[in-house]
Amino acid sequence: MGRSCPLLQYAEDTLILLRADLEDVAILRTLLDQFSKATGLLVNFTKSTVVPMHVDDTDICQCSSWAAWVHRHANIATLDGDLVGTHWDALRALLPLYRAITTVQIGDGCTTAFWFDVWCGEDCLADKFLALLSHCKHTGQTVADVRERGLEQYLVPRLSIRAREELGMVRDILEHVPRHDCDDKRICPYSAPDGKLRTGPLYKLLLAAPGSDDPMAQFVWKNSVPPRVQLLVHDRVQCCSNLLRKKVIDDARCEVCGCDTETAIHIILECPFAKAFWRSLGFRGPEGLKTATLNSIPRPDNIPSQHFSTFVLLCCWHLRKGGMESSFGKTT
Repeated sequence: MGRSCPLLQYAEDTLILLRADLEDVAILRTLLDQFSKATGLLVNFTKSTVVPMHVDDTDICQCSSWAAWVHRHANIATLDGDLVGTHWDALRALLPLYRAITTVQIGDGCTTAFWFDVWCGEDCLADKFLALLSHCKHTGQTVADVRERGLEQYLVPRLSIRAREELGMVRDILEHVPRHDCDDKRICPYSAPDGKLRTGPLYKLLLAAPGSDDPMAQFVWKNSVPPRVQLLVHDRVQCCSNLLRKKVIDDARCEVCGCDTETAIHIILECPFAKAFWRSLGFRGPEGLKTATLNSIPRPDNIPSQHFSTFVLLCCWHLRKGGMESSFGKTT
């Protein structure tokens, strides 16, 4: 397959990650057959499933009839449906991480979770509109579902004052989202230039996240912030330098200060706006601080020690959001 094939194993379950390429899938099947012949250990393909991630619908039928079956029998945005088994439970458990590393450009809205995918701004609607979410009878609908039936269909009859206010905001968002007949498109900093999801870096991230003794890993992963915020410090930020490399924009200068190239460390620590922000909170960080050493930032006396790491990462997240909004001509 031209590269190593990452896999995760737990007990008798095995998760194999590979490119959604017809040749790669065929080679994997051949290798499994050869393994069975050599060892006498048979793979139970009736309990095995191929799941497409970050793949266009036009490629699904080529790669696997199993993948096409999944699209017919399940809500691909939430994995709800007639899908049972430990491997499906494991995939559902990975959904928050997958949503944390992707944003969605809305097409027809059929594969985008209305509440939990990031398709409008830098946060999912579940994080933006907590009061309205608490009045939702169930949260498995897609953007296409809400467009077709209206959000009121999924809400309890009586709303609080705050929920009614948020409902008006969500209606305004829906009115300004253009409608297209094409598939939804997921964008991910782990994607290759051709749009395919690069599983290698993500696999390393999965291995590094749990149980590491590294102080920075402890600072990030043993934290109360959402996965999307945790990934921020792994330099997977869609800053101007990354967007320029992907030819999304033409200029990588920081839109806030207009001076230096906008990188992850510039947004969080080096931009004059960021420096003023940290100083206003009482931070006096050591010189040469990097995103990879945020765990060493001294705690000011005016900030409680409990959940200090959560506070720091949320500050970084809002600095990043301000930079991205400015990059695309929005308010900061």
